[in-house]
Amino acid sequence: MTDLGKFTNEMYATKKQVREALNLAMIDSLWNQILSYRSNFAQTIPLTTINGDKLFLCCCPFINKKLSEVTKKINKFSVKYLKMSNSIAKNEFKNNILTRNLKIVSKSLMIDASDDLLKRIVTSQQTSIDPSCIFLQEYSFLINNLSNSVSESNLDNLTNYLYDVCKSLNNSTIENDSIFKKQMLLNNSRNAYDGIYEECPVSMVPSLMKNLFEFLEKNDDFDFIVKLAVTSFYIQYLKPFSLYGEEIASLLLKYITLNSDIENGAVLICFENLLINNQILTNASFEVQRTIDFTYYFDKFLDQLGNELQFLLDEIVKFEAKEIKEEYYQTEDNDDVKNNDDNFDVDENLAKMNNIDEISDVLKKRKIAENNVLNYSQQIALTNVSSGLSEEEALKLERHLVESNPNISQSQAYFYANHCTLGMHYTIKSYKDFIGCAYETARSSMDKLVAEGYYSKEPYKNKFLYMPIKRK
Repeated sequence: MTDLGKFTNEMYATKKQVREALNLAMIDSLWNQILSYRSNFAQTIPLTTINGDKLFLCCCPFINKKLSEVTKKINKFSVKYLKMSNSIAKNEFKNNILTRNLKIVSKSLMIDASDDLLKRIVTSQQTSIDPSCIFLQEYSFLINNLSNSVSESNLDNLTNYLYDVCKSLNNSTIENDSIFKKQMLLNNSRNAYDGIYEECPVSMVPSLMKNLFEFLEKNDDFDFIVKLAVTSFYIQYLKPFSLYGEEIASLLLKYITLNSDIENGAVLICFENLLINNQILTNASFEVQRTIDFTYYFDKFLDQLGNELQFLLDEIVKFEAKEIKEEYYQTEDNDDVKNNDDNFDVDENLAKMNNIDEISDVLKKRKIAENNVLNYSQQIALTNVSSGLSEEEALKLERHLVESNPNISQSQAYFYANHCTLGMHYTIKSYKDFIGCAYETARSSMDKLVAEGYYSKEPYKNKFLYMPIKRK
């Protein structure tokens, strides 16, 4: 007896894949059993295909496990990026990633731009620019604006953002009702198989896109990663824009992520790689049209997004390791050392290490050994200074806050866990400097913590002071 469950719980197989795996010409009876099993996990998505069929998502253990793994990755990257304390290094990391992402856009549009030019565009250092690169400049400008935006923790302004994006990228003053295409983009809007559309008929675009916006704004029961995948599929499926559809969709996905409490690290996720010339997702979208089962697309979307997040996690680890090594090898800026290269010996073993924990462990042991050479004591005038939580205790509190209170974001929990000492007072600038965000983000975040009962807020001269409230 064949274990049919493996075609759902070990892989989310298509009918063709099941037929090939079983080496059978006719599998209708077996396939119906598989569909019956999957129906136990089916969740209707309030969106339809061009033909009017409703989509559904199979939330089986296999898919839920994948979703959980991607969620952990995106949260892990968000926290790691948030905790990069050196603002100069953080900007360098950000600019490197955005340059790489912009290169993907330039290649897809066949714009000849060197890495150096792309870096100058990303950092807004390119004053005069070739007309062929103006789009890249506009695209980068939109991403930088998004990076400095305040997370609204909702998608109520999604349509306004879309209109602004379309106006900027198309360099025009289009009206709100004219952002969608006015004629078919392809000569043949359907391929050889009935019901499989290559793009949506023009007359249907506004209503279907309106349904998409309503789904994104109102359906809080769906995980935001599901919303990302639905947006990706729908725009790829409908092709609602005359120009730059993939780039517009990439910005929308960044906007959705930003406003799902992932903070400004959201702009670094290379959704461009998922949406531009991605044949894997294109094939998956055809399978969705054949079956109205959105799970086929979601499955592949999770794989692709997981790969992009893993790339970011690997890059941030490499960057942190590089920073630690550079800090260790940096010589003191004085006359005795500056001109004496003979006094500077490079530890070849340390230079080859890329693992942060390994590097830190080596340096920590050296520091202990160096400190043991000379023992001395220090005393301070105040003997009852409150030192707050240790790093380990703060991390535990941060996790507890995020898990126990869904109303506060990761960055708000991170700040509070490190600034919760009774008797101390903090300011908006404290939040801004600690998190490395815009002033308006810091202000709204502190006020959010006040609303949730973590701080009291008192006016003092020309500013407000925020004092931790004793909580049980």
